[in-house]
Amino acid sequence: MSIHSHLYTYLAGNADLTDVVGADIYPAGQVSDTAGDKRATYYVLTRQPDRHQTDASDMNNVRLQMDCYGVTLADAREVAEAVEKALDEYVGYMGSMDVRHIVLTDERDMTEPPTGARQVGMHRVVQDYTVWYIEG
Repeated sequence: MSIHSHLYTYLAGNADLTDVVGADIYPAGQVSDTAGDKRATYYVLTRQPDRHQTDASDMNNVRLQMDCYGVTLADAREVAEAVEKALDEYVGYMGSMDVRHIVLTDERDMTEPPTGARQVGMHRVVQDYTVWYIEG
């Protein structure tokens, strides 16, 4: 399994997050047309395998972006707080993936204009995380 699969399974099973967004957790570019007003999407922006002096190690480092959406900024912040609670300072297993450490490194507020049939724009809180893990 890839980090994408492990991450989705972990987030979809996190009660604090699903209490806020339900099943509306999506990989980048795969948001359902029926997605709710509160939702989270994730992107693996970069992956850097760790290197020893002579060879590659099993350790990987990825930069993960979480986008937390809501009709109001308060809604987007609620999603962001649930995501942060689930991910920041996490150490443990996500399926067979051995997560050594996840750290929130940046957060910013943004707005999205109305698109398609949606008549109102969305607020978005963007969070960047550094994830150190060993693929299982």
